Amino acid sequence: MEKIKIFHSADMHGDLDSLDTYIEYVREKKPDITLVTGDLVHGVFTEEELKQYMKHRELYEGTKMSLLGKVIEEAKKIGKEKIMELFPPQLFQAIQEDSLKEKSIIDIHEDNEPSTKDLHEMINPKTPPAIANAISPYLDARETYQKYVQTGRESMESQYRDIKRIIENTDCLILPGNHDGECLEEILSEKNIHKKSVTTKDIKIAGYGSAAGMPVWIPSALLEKFRGIKVVNKQEKELVYDGSEAGWFMIEEDPDIAVFHETPLIDESLMAYVKNESPYLILAGHLHEGIGIYKFNEGSHLILPGKLGNPDMEPKDHSTLRTFVEIDLLKEKETSVRLQPEKVTFHQIKNGKIEPFAEYKFDEHGNFKSKENISKDCSSLKGWL
Repeated sequence: MEKIKIFHSADMHGDLDSLDTYIEYVREKKPDITLVTGDLVHGVFTEEELKQYMKHRELYEGTKMSLLGKVIEEAKKIGKEKIMELFPPQLFQAIQEDSLKEKSIIDIHEDNEPSTKDLHEMINPKTPPAIANAISPYLDARETYQKYVQTGRESMESQYRDIKRIIENTDCLILPGNHDGECLEEILSEKNIHKKSVTTKDIKIAGYGSAAGMPVWIPSALLEKFRGIKVVNKQEKELVYDGSEAGWFMIEEDPDIAVFHETPLIDESLMAYVKNESPYLILAGHLHEGIGIYKFNEGSHLILPGKLGNPDMEPKDHSTLRTFVEIDLLKEKETSVRLQPEKVTFHQIKNGKIEPFAEYKFDEHGNFKSKENISKDCSSLKGWL
């Protein structure tokens, strides 16, 4: 029987001090697996930038939908072939992509997205007046909006570089959350296990980050998406799977440890995956106040570490967050249950120091045996089983 140690944290939300304390503890304890599962950054704008971003986003959305509506209305009158002779196809594609439309009047695939200046120069002088009068306001609003998107991207990238500096020379693995951007992969690709699998100590770990629900104060163009999919057996024309991309990814990977940012307890398709497939261990985040252990099936446990980051804007009864969890597993070699918990300890960072506040113990069959409240100062942090 082999012992495996895991450290798991989630939702740091830009709290680099807590991350630094957590990683230093990891370096000292030398676990087999270290994780930070999602929501690494905390906003991407200053207070004034956010006000301006929200203002210009509303203007951009309004002019975009107005122009798209006029194009569709005119197409109904003169036909889509005629309207496309007068209306630059690249401009129409920009409107469609910006509007997140799945179906377009035309099908165009450009390798490089044209700039606002290029789109201005593509305007046909014979364009119907109703459309022509709506193009310039849209393009002007689009250009301003994209400047804020770029500002947000640069802010995200700066935060990811700080995180990279802290976790370098460690085996720490990370996932994006619903506050994180796709540019995370560009900077932290070696640490990022989103839609990837790794094997450590003969244990397969698969990760899927992000979550449903995107913050309105971060440009949607920057965010890693949590997608829903349907899988159909084409020969038998039967629906095989209808749920999240995360659930289907885990079904295909069949890991020993499934790592999410989204919590299966609040996502129906992930809950179905966990109950049907019974991975030995499920690690997730997203629920800041969700601290504890939940047993799904025989030998299948979900563990939530709480919020590693700054407790600002949390309810008063959760003002003592900055928590993470230490998991001691037993790995069996000759039984059907390869992994089972031996001990799970929840820790809190207080004034830069690590304090354990609850310890769960399990018997040789992985069944809950006892719980000890270690710190009275952390009594408001009540784990569950």
